[in-house]
Amino acid sequence: MPRSSSKKPPEPIEFFLDRSMGRRVFADVLHAHGLGILVHDEVFAQDTPDEVWIRDVAGRGLVAVTRDTRIGRSPTELHAVYASGLRMIAIVGGGVPAATLARNFVNAYPAILRFVERHPGPFIARLSRPGEESVLAAGGHGPLRMYKSRDDLLAQFGGS
Repeated sequence: MPRSSSKKPPEPIEFFLDRSMGRRVFADVLHAHGLGILVHDEVFAQDTPDEVWIRDVAGRGLVAVTRDTRIGRSPTELHAVYASGLRMIAIVGGGVPAATLARNFVNAYPAILRFVERHPGPFIARLSRPGEESVLAAGGHGPLRMYKSRDDLLAQFGGS
């Protein structure tokens, strides 16, 4: 008789694609692979300040996906990430077509699930593209690494 594992698979998560991800290509690829997504422009006006959608998205329990590298450097936006408990994946790959970045994200989905399960918010992680296109073609993905951990943000904003 097979033994049952006490480890259950990670729960599926839903993603929020901020306006830097565009409206179509990245979202269409994720949707085609059955990933739960909410697109910025479906909920917010284009000019909604990042601090506003960050609070709302965190409150909904979604994981934000962005290409906006300023969020990781702006004290105002970082504080919003910290105060709201947001979990964020920053996509790294300037100049890379959205379809390629989306394929990298889909290939990394199991690793993203495990990462989110192991790291409570708030955090900002970075998903980089792989160095070689052949990695994506073989079902692989680029590195997924912590950029700003809960502890990093607590050290920066804990007294505020």
